[in-house]
This record gives sequence, C-alpha cells and structure tokens, in this order.
Amino acid sequence: MQVNSGINECLKLKTDLNANIVKCFPKNRNFITCGTYQLNENTKLRDGYLYNYFYNKELNTLQCLQKINTFGIFDLNFNQNNSILSTCHSNYSISLFSINENDNYLNLLQNFKPNLENNCDNNCDTMFTSLEFFDNTKFTCSDSNGEISIFRINNNSNIEILSKYKAHSYESWCSSFFDENTIYSGGDDHLFTIFDIRTNKVIYKNSKLHESGICCIVTSNFSKYLQSENYFLTGSYDENLTCWDNRMLNKEIYKITLNGGGVWDISIFENENGKINVACPIMYEGYTIMELNRKSGELEVKYRYLPKVESSEISLLCYGIDFINEKELITCSFYDKQLRLISLE
Repeated sequence: MQVNSGINECLKLKTDLNANIVKCFPKNRNFITCGTYQLNENTKLRDGYLYNYFYNKELNTLQCLQKINTFGIFDLNFNQNNSILSTCHSNYSISLFSINENDNYLNLLQNFKPNLENNCDNNCDTMFTSLEFFDNTKFTCSDSNGEISIFRINNNSNIEILSKYKAHSYESWCSSFFDENTIYSGGDDHLFTIFDIRTNKVIYKNSKLHESGICCIVTSNFSKYLQSENYFLTGSYDENLTCWDNRMLNKEIYKITLNGGGVWDISIFENENGKINVACPIMYEGYTIMELNRKSGELEVKYRYLPKVESSEISLLCYGIDFINEKELITCSFYDKQLRLISLE
C-alpha cells in the first residue's frame, strides 16, 4: 500500500498544547472535540485544554467554539445516549460536561478526584490514562499505577466509585467493559486481564497476547458488527492489531501488523450501507484506515496516511483519529500540535 495514495489533506490547525486525543460528537460528527496536555516547566504540572470545534465543510474551516482550561487530558469519551462528555486527567481527576442539544456547547457538571492512600494533590504522579462508558452512567478508567477503577454517575450528576483493583505491575493504558459484569484491561507489562465485578476478582491473566505492552482494547463496540459477540480487538506496541475470541484466547482469530511503533488507538465507523471502516494511529508512522470483513473479522488495509512535519527537529507522534464520515477523518499528532482533516478518494 503506497503511503498517502488516495488521501487529500484538506486543512490543518495548530493547538496551543500537545494534541493527545480527538473525537467527533456522535450525534453530529461535524462537531469535534480535542484534548491536549503538556508539561509546564514553571509549575511542573501537566496543563491541558479541551477544545470544542465545528467543521464547516462549505468553508473548509474548523471553528473553535470553546477552549476550556484544565489539567492535561489523557482521554475523553461520551456516554451511551451522548448527553455527557467525560475527560480523565493527568492530576488523577475526572470532569463531566453536559452537551447542549441546541448549540453543542459543553457545560461543566463536576470535577471529581478520588482519594488516594498518599493523599494525592495536584502534584500527584498518578494519572488516569483511559476512560470508557458502559452505558449512560457507568464507566471505567485505567491509571498509571496499573489500577482499574469503576465509577457511576448518580442522579445528582455526582461521581461515585464502585470498585478499584490492581490489574498491572506498570501503567495500564486501557480498560473496557465486555459486558455489565466483566472488564478487560491491558498495560505496559504485556498483561491482559479480565475482572469479574460480581466476585470483585481478577479471574484471568495472560501475558502472551502481545509481545509488548497493550495500548488499546475495543470490546462491544467491535463485536456488535460481527457474527460473534465474543470477538474483541487489541492494539499493542508490538505493532499488531489483533482480533480475539474470548472463548479461546490461546490463538488469535486474525492479526494484522501495522509497522510504525505501536497501535495506540482504534476508531470504528459504520456507513449507511453497513460497511465498517476501522482507523488506527500508528505512533511514529501516521495512520492506517482499514475495511472490516463482518463475517471473518479480518481487516484489509485501504489507506495509509503519513503527515509531513514542518521541521526536522519535531518528531511525529500520532495519537488520535476519528471518522467525521466515511470519506473524511480528523487526526491529531502530539509534538507538532496539529489537527489535520483528511479526505479519502
């Protein structure tokens, strides 16, 4: 596959801080949110902004509607009915925002910081690294201590912690509900774990799914497109994107190698005709866009996009990608602080 073949770079926009995560609002994908974080050399804290953009296709512009000052953002996600956006931060905190149905503006509902045994303050080294919702109120976060937390939003829009457990020896980069009783997680220790909420125990561990740390997991958001509800995807620093069946984890269903330093994230989009596309940031080698075979779970590479950086002194580090529609995607890269909108031929 020739790099950048069939890809047009439509526009790019520089963020104030390092761009870490980008997602489209599910109800209207022309609205785009981006999270940033960067070490402040004076305070030694990680600063961040949450951006809310509108993509005007006719004018080919990204209009910044909001720029919210906060701590460094590692991940953000929407609840099931897309009424709440939640962000997780470098100071071990979580923010909830309601989404105005009329103008898509974000309104802060709560900043929440769980208690740690060492009475962590803003200088705490522990960071939340991922956040994913199961439904409208329940969500899970992984953290840099290798722990997984389960939270719930109550009727007063306050966050309650339901459970917390040690899953990994080093940083955990991802956790995801497989169903209402089960959470999958991956971390820097190569380990994949399954946690049973009913027994409050880790019931399965496997360090052989990947040869390096596990960066991302997609469970129900992947299996719902396939003939088997037992399939899920993992991405790793070993440069493999792998499809698994949770009934036989000793052998993958399908594996595709995406060279370039690691598969950091996974974005999935279904068009009106039922065609499924999957996109991944490949940390040092841009982005790969694939088509999913709904019967076999296999992925076929359709496009590879490698952005050009403005200076040889700046390294390319690709962390985020999402679908605006089947033919247009938004990407973010870290060190060069760039959002780029691309179109596919």
